[in-house]
Amino acid sequence: MVGTWEGTETHYAGTCALRLEVGADSARLTSYVKCGNDTDFSQYSVDLVTEVACTGDYSGFYHADIMGKSYCHSFVLDPISGNLTTKWHLGPRSDECSRVEEASLAIDLVVNSLAPTGGQASVESMLCQPRQVPGEFAGQWAGQERFSKPCSETGRVTTTGEACAFPFTFDGVTYTNCTTAQDVRPWCSLTSEFLGFWGYCADPVPAGECVDGQAVVECQMSMVVRDSGKDGMLVSNFDACHGAAALSITETVFDAVTEGECFEKDGQPVSTGLLKAYSDREFCYRFERHGSILRMAYSPTFFSNRKHHICPEDMEISPTTAVVEMALLPPISTGLPDVKTGGWLCNQPPGPLPLAITGDTSPSPTAMAPLLPPAVVAERPPPAVPPPWGPAPSPVPPMVPAPLPAPAPLPALLPSPASPPPSQPPR
Repeated sequence: MVGTWEGTETHYAGTCALRLEVGADSARLTSYVKCGNDTDFSQYSVDLVTEVACTGDYSGFYHADIMGKSYCHSFVLDPISGNLTTKWHLGPRSDECSRVEEASLAIDLVVNSLAPTGGQASVESMLCQPRQVPGEFAGQWAGQERFSKPCSETGRVTTTGEACAFPFTFDGVTYTNCTTAQDVRPWCSLTSEFLGFWGYCADPVPAGECVDGQAVVECQMSMVVRDSGKDGMLVSNFDACHGAAALSITETVFDAVTEGECFEKDGQPVSTGLLKAYSDREFCYRFERHGSILRMAYSPTFFSNRKHHICPEDMEISPTTAVVEMALLPPISTGLPDVKTGGWLCNQPPGPLPLAITGDTSPSPTAMAPLLPPAVVAERPPPAVPPPWGPAPSPVPPMVPAPLPAPAPLPALLPSPASPPPSQPPR
């Protein structure tokens, strides 16, 4: 996003001309707008970027503080035209990135369509793009993933650890246990009178396995990094486990750092650090390569705080951290060579990872052409069965900072229903 950009900002009240300035060494984005009969641009806002998460090639989210309030923005850079599209919303919970993707919030949505006018960064320096996987990960691996899940011996908590409110009344019927009313999975209300706040029920666990409301689950998995990691791809395969279907995920590595030089422990080389990758979201892995053993810790996506892009502080299993431990399979059986310690990241000079060798011949983003906002892509398809709360109410946008015109009167805002927890395995 570095450079100067010009284009339009479109929202429920109309369209204004927009100019955006982003310095190469600054966390500030300065916006200037020109609306209606204005003849000159005037400063609209200065955004302080606090967090960035990549979700795809040249795309992702960033959080920015605007006038003391946090907003999540999505961004997509077209590498062919060089045009930039950003989106954010004015409604409740403006700091939640998932809200930017929800089509029902179109009345709250602000879309910025921008073309480069100067000072753009080189493609090589851009953050969200494939880079070669560090040598510590090369080869084929097999082992287990262990994570902690909310539990109770009766199943009377949700998959996110919230207590069910039994008995509760929904649609005129009183329930004393989890129900599949208007859904295919058992769920419960979080209030005695259903107000739209609910969650899917956690599976009951045998007596003694639920400790302090948490049960440790172990699942088999494997991982492969081909061609010594030059293509930037990290492929993980998860076996069917605890009611979840088998799953294969391909992630793109875009950043990694080590916590110092390689060292030895028990006569084996050791490398520790952080690895960042994205699929349709960003993950941060804390890793330790010790001889032929690889351990990784990360935050799974089934937690409601959606902080899977935040790097774990340690490698201990907790309600928000899963730990993977795998052994390197012999190259003679996999045909994939192990990268010797001389090629490990901890033995390389500091700096960004080399760009991946993918065969992509897209030109550098230097052309200047109109860009239509791309269609919003949801993280997962909508449920086949309507959720129990019915259609979501239309939220009322708050007052828009000047110089945008005041919004037309809208209906009063009803309480927003809680978002259903993901039904995917712990990824």
